Amino acid sequence: MEKKTNWYKILAIAFGSILLGFFILAGIGFYLESADTESQALENATFDASTSDTSHRAREIFDEVNQARTENGLKTLPWDTKLAGIAQARSQDMADNNYLDHISPDGKDATSLMKAAKISYFSVGEAIFGWYGVSPDTNLVDETVQGWLKSPGHRAIILDKESYTHAAVGVACTKTDCYITYLAASLNAEQVNEVDLPENYVQFYYLNDPAYGYNYNLQTKIKIEADNEISVYIVQDKSKYDSFLSNGGTVKSLQKFENVKSVDTSFSAAPGNGLIIVNEHSRGKVHVTTTITYFPQ
Repeated sequence: MEKKTNWYKILAIAFGSILLGFFILAGIGFYLESADTESQALENATFDASTSDTSHRAREIFDEVNQARTENGLKTLPWDTKLAGIAQARSQDMADNNYLDHISPDGKDATSLMKAAKISYFSVGEAIFGWYGVSPDTNLVDETVQGWLKSPGHRAIILDKESYTHAAVGVACTKTDCYITYLAASLNAEQVNEVDLPENYVQFYYLNDPAYGYNYNLQTKIKIEADNEISVYIVQDKSKYDSFLSNGGTVKSLQKFENVKSVDTSFSAAPGNGLIIVNEHSRGKVHVTTTITYFPQ
């Protein structure tokens, strides 16, 4: 979190006070400088930051962050429209309610907004910046990005090497203040599990773990490779796995692949859905590689 007071305004006030003393001693010098100071003061007084092109500023900040990533040997992140909507909502809420924090007064943060918008994610990073006392001379783009780069916590987010796949920026301004949100997230992920499954053993993996907190389906790609035949069942929840163990190997499944060495399928996984993998043959242990790839909504 960064909070910036417009130092140009502070400097103008201090400089004007010095000139007032100079005028008493030297006469005409204050009049000329005073006219400039009054002109600048008038421009500042009539300036309205809320009328600025905030969407353009957001893109400029995003591009400058990517430039910083390139200069540090990192790949650039693509702009994501859905993340942009969340970043803009975060900035607008801060502008509307006059606060600068990762959690809003009503207890919401970026992740809760993403879940409400049904945006699945696997990691999220947020950097915010507040400008108080914006003037026509404020270099919103450079000062914001440089402020983040000078802050270890924010620098770690915008220059992260591998945690995020997409990013976006939102900017919202009142008449005098501006709030900037940089939001990065991993919107697709791959989970790889390898196991040596003894004969008559069973393995369970969640496709949409309830611990994720998603109340909607996740789009998945399931790929399984085994060095001998196995059976694979996509089930409603982990209770079906427990029933499988207690009922002697019978299961009610959503999809099944029996006596196969490979599975390659797509599945829209509801909360709690999972995989049961069974080595039910007396052929010794089977080496099984399970790859579950998650895709953004």
